[in-house]
Amino acid sequence: MKKIIAFIILVILVILIICLSYNYYKKQDAQRAKVNKLKTDLETSEILDNKNKKDADSDKIEVEEKDTNSSENDSDEKESSKSKEKEKTNDSSKSNKSNDDSSDDDYDDISIDDEDVSEEDTNVNVPDTASNDNNGFVKLNSYSIDLGKFILKVGESTNVIVKYNPSNASVKDTTFVSENKNCKVSSLGKVTGLKKGTCSILVKVKNQNSKSLLLTVK
Repeated sequence: MKKIIAFIILVILVILIICLSYNYYKKQDAQRAKVNKLKTDLETSEILDNKNKKDADSDKIEVEEKDTNSSENDSDEKESSKSKEKEKTNDSSKSNKSNDDSSDDDYDDISIDDEDVSEEDTNVNVPDTASNDNNGFVKLNSYSIDLGKFILKVGESTNVIVKYNPSNASVKDTTFVSENKNCKVSSLGKVTGLKKGTCSILVKVKNQNSKSLLLTVK
């Protein structure tokens, strides 16, 4: 009888040892799984951050290329307009010179028989060309845009920077429009992030081509 009781106690102890070992290894596996999950989440977060940084850098490079192309086009248009004005000036001077030569020839053909020429007959009316000015109006040739920040957090704000060429241009009517719901922009160019994603800001200046800026809301 004692042997049977001892055997039963031994079996119970073995079962307890097995259960304790199973629980211990189960906890160890759970902790390992938790640590692996944390590592995976960290690696995923780092990958997403690197991707967002690359996207923001590529967007910034794209905006700079657009501004460069626009400024080159503006300079080409300016040079073309200057050359056209120069040609017009040369044509006008040639025309005036030919008119002066013909008038001199006409005067040479006229013989004056009467020496008593009145002073009123010798007066020549010259049109006043100096009054035909632009009344101080300065034309806007081009403009460029930039952002204080290209990466915003939700609720964070930055400003659109607009540079006019020339800076004393008479017309600087500028409007700002947000092309999606990830951010908003005020009438003065203040941009505020609303939710995560990419946001496009459209800038329009009167009598000029519109331009856009891309930023990221994190």
